[in-house]
Amino acid sequence: MTVLIKAAQLILSLSLLIVLHEGGHFAFSKLFGVRVEKFYMFFDYRFRLFSTRMKWFTRLFPRFKDNETDYGIGWIPLGGYVKIAGMVDESMDTEQLKQPAQADEFRSKSIPQRFFIMAGGVMMNLITAFVIYSAIMFSWGEDYLPVENIRDGFEYNEQAHAAGFRDGDLPVAIDGEPLLEWQTSVLRDISTATTVTVRREGREVTLTMPILPEEWIAHRDYTLLSCIPAGIRYGWDTLTGYVSDLRYVFSREGAQSVGSFITIGSIFPDAWNWLRFWNITAFLSIILAVMNILPIPGLDGGHIMLLFYEGLTGHEPSETAMLWIERIGLGFIIALMCLAFGNDIVRFIFPLFS
Repeated sequence: MTVLIKAAQLILSLSLLIVLHEGGHFAFSKLFGVRVEKFYMFFDYRFRLFSTRMKWFTRLFPRFKDNETDYGIGWIPLGGYVKIAGMVDESMDTEQLKQPAQADEFRSKSIPQRFFIMAGGVMMNLITAFVIYSAIMFSWGEDYLPVENIRDGFEYNEQAHAAGFRDGDLPVAIDGEPLLEWQTSVLRDISTATTVTVRREGREVTLTMPILPEEWIAHRDYTLLSCIPAGIRYGWDTLTGYVSDLRYVFSREGAQSVGSFITIGSIFPDAWNWLRFWNITAFLSIILAVMNILPIPGLDGGHIMLLFYEGLTGHEPSETAMLWIERIGLGFIIALMCLAFGNDIVRFIFPLFS
């Protein structure tokens, strides 16, 4: 039953984020008059589970000509996509490019318009995260740990000792500004966790966290107006913290920590909890935004990188170059997925038979 609850939360969360991400590309394409041929949640290699052209939408909003778009659900739950006319993407469909460019194709639009079309998914994911965090602040408020309630200082690593810190020090100000509460999402999560798993001398050890006295924890409620800046602040702290931690991915330990949907599903709670669900969904939305903006061919950031190249040189890469760039990017993504699934097999599957 626990597995089913986790799986249901994972599917709901990723489905929402995929639709919103692809919806960002779709919205800017429609805004600039670019034809969108397909809008799919999950991939539909060879066959699909569902599809429709929503002709009723065209009758209500003739300007959008929405009967030109095939909306559907594929059978491979590894993401989703929109197929934009006149663009080389993961579909590798180059037949359109052999014909003269049409006014409603991606390649006919200006570089700024194409930039917003490609960045639309990332923008939508960031907006989604900020909206969710703001809604959480409004609905549940925020628990935090005031600095004055921390009775003891901290132990520090070798690098911190070299910078002048000593064990037992308790930070109270940063750049002259009083430090009133801990805002780092990781420390907040640890402070409220029941167990934390650490890597120690080459093996994983699960620690039972001490229960903080209730009088240590403070609570703050937000109004409809104040929850918005609070949600944006929390989302921005989470975003910058995640970007800062990306450098560890390129280490050996970082590569071993990469996980697939199995790892993602494992972070959802055993019982349905809407606060935890929305917190995790907002964090996944930030991860999706950051990963997609990386300058990797095949991802949104790879397409944006090519737009910058075109803007600097005055001409776009040839069709052959675009195809090879897309193939290299897809190869890298597939290799990363294999690494993620391999790590999960070692992490979750093999222990079941030991």
